[in-house]
Amino acid sequence: SLLQLVGDFAKVLEKANFHHIRESDLAVCDNVYYNFRFPVRIKWEKFDGTLIERFFAAHPQKESQFRGSDEQHCCRKRCLVFKRGVGVTQTYGFMFAEKVDEVLSRITAAAKKPFRVALSPITMLVSRIRGRAQYEDESCASTPLTSSSGKAKHIHKPRYVYRVTLRDRLSSIGSFFSSILVQEPTHQDVVMLYRPLSNQPDDPKPAKAPIYIKLFRNVPMADLKVIFPEKDASMKGGDLLQLVITEPIIAQSTTPR
Repeated sequence: SLLQLVGDFAKVLEKANFHHIRESDLAVCDNVYYNFRFPVRIKWEKFDGTLIERFFAAHPQKESQFRGSDEQHCCRKRCLVFKRGVGVTQTYGFMFAEKVDEVLSRITAAAKKPFRVALSPITMLVSRIRGRAQYEDESCASTPLTSSSGKAKHIHKPRYVYRVTLRDRLSSIGSFFSSILVQEPTHQDVVMLYRPLSNQPDDPKPAKAPIYIKLFRNVPMADLKVIFPEKDASMKGGDLLQLVITEPIIAQSTTPR
């Protein structure tokens, strides 16, 4: 049955040293950006979660593993997402649009500062922790062996990767006019299992949509939401400013003479 298929799928991935994606992993995308700079909202209502809910009802211990310390269940019981390994990706360039967006974000934050003076130390601390977070390769840290003394030891040493954001590099006026290097930790392997809603909502007995299993490699942690099939993206202040500046130039250059 399909329920057995989902159970076997989760069991195989756990044996292959995969770990569950949680809400905390997705929350990183709301605070840090890498290649995809637009805020993303996952359209959970487009997923058919009946099969996943039945799976967790039959295996309540799996639900606690996915949820962990998060109050809200990962992926809202709409799909199963697994990760394995930690890598690193780097981008070097001038990044004009990203710098403009960062400057506008700082101006906006400065304008709001009088209204949140009391919370500013906590906000800066949390932002700093998230911006320069250290990520451990869980796939290496979770492969214990038992030594002759009975104590657990690991096959591989954990790998740690630091995030270096545009916010860290854009520290002076000179850095605005020069090329910079940013670094982002990645999930080396990401596997997703989901089933979309049927395209026949008015049918009293709509046909069930097929189950999709997708594999992604080297996904930046800050861009994790991009892999979801149903999502909305919105524009930020820097992109709107760039559009306002470039649209008249493009229109003038394309006007026939």
